[in-house]
Parts: sequence; structure tokens; C-alpha cells
Amino acid sequence: MSETKRDFLKRKKSEKRLQAEKQVRQAFENTQDAYVENIHGMKDRLNGTLIDGEFVEWRIQMEPEIEELYSTIDICNALELPRERLRDWMVRGFVKPSLPSTSKGTIAIFIRPDVMTVALFKVLIDRGFRREAAAEYANLLRDVSPQDIDRNKLLILTSTVINGKFETETHLTIGKGSFDLKIDSDGKIEIPPSKKGSNQDWNDIHIINLRNLYKDVDLALSNL
Repeated sequence: MSETKRDFLKRKKSEKRLQAEKQVRQAFENTQDAYVENIHGMKDRLNGTLIDGEFVEWRIQMEPEIEELYSTIDICNALELPRERLRDWMVRGFVKPSLPSTSKGTIAIFIRPDVMTVALFKVLIDRGFRREAAAEYANLLRDVSPQDIDRNKLLILTSTVINGKFETETHLTIGKGSFDLKIDSDGKIEIPPSKKGSNQDWNDIHIINLRNLYKDVDLALSNL
């Protein structure tokens, strides 16, 4: 009996998953500790692996089993993104996988928080942000641990002119509950948790509903 298209796709998906897991295990065998100085001048220990001479922090969950892994093809299908466009973003360093391709026969491997970062970057680009600024904002999600990423509900972006110089501020709101974003009659902004009035020469405010973004991306990934 000949293999149906559905069975063929299912088999290929399983083979791709096994290939990705093998690549992840091989990379994990080469993980090592590194110590980096934090903003307080203390040393933080990071677990990572050397890739092309560069230390890359290890982000992939291995226990009790390897978490769901995604390829560039998966991301393009889920986000309806041309492969050439995603490849260009990766080459320019705007978006990054948790485990990059290191040689022929290996693939760039993304985990769910990486996909969320790509999705946010795409949203900001579609809203007219410059790619450099969009990458800076989107990569805030990469600084959040994979375990805590769903606790971030809103991303507030403001651009401000201070002493004639254009600057940006970002705020991630975390957890449940509500908050007040206040703009007084002089144009000064108060954004939690600082509750501190900022310079009134701000140009614009953007609020991204991360909860909706996560929901849409999760649905798209589940349909792969």
C-alpha cells in the first residue's frame, strides 16, 4: 500500500524532529560554564556552548525531555513569512535562533521564545519601525527566561527627545492585575513601576499586547 500524503508529511516531521534533537544533544554535550559581570559588578554564572569561537548562552530545556524545537521553515509557515526575508534578518543579526546552524547538514534551531521574538519583530516592522529599533525592542523577549516569558503581558515603547537627542524607553509589564499609565496636562508620562514623570518632549507611545501575540503564535505553531 502506497504512503498517503498525510502519512508522508507526518513521517518527515518526525524525522526532522529526530534530526533536530540529535543536533541539540550533540551541542549540549559541549556546554560549559562562563562568568559574566552584571550591572552590579557581580559575577553571574552562565551555561552555554562555544559556536564559531563565540560563547552562546544555552536556552534549550533538556529535562525531563527536550522541549519543542522549530526550524526556519516552521517559523516561515507559522508567521506567513518569506524564507528569504527571515534569512536576511538572521544574517543581519536582527533575530537569532537558540542554536544556530554550525555546518553543512545542521539547521538553525528555535524554541518558542525565539519564535515570539521573531513574531514581535515582524509586528514592529509592519508598523513602520526601523529594523534596528525593532530588533532592540523584540530582543527584550530574549532577555526574559523561557519560563517567565508568558508573564509579560504588555510592551510599552516610548520615544523621547532629551536635549535635542532622540532616545527611546521600553517597559515590560509583568504579572496579573492592572496598572495606570498617566499623561498629565504638561505631557509628562508616568509608567509603572517607576511612577516617575518623564520628560514631556516625547514623540509617541506604542503599546503591544503580548498576550494576543502569544495566543496567535501558539495557535499557528500548533497547526504546523
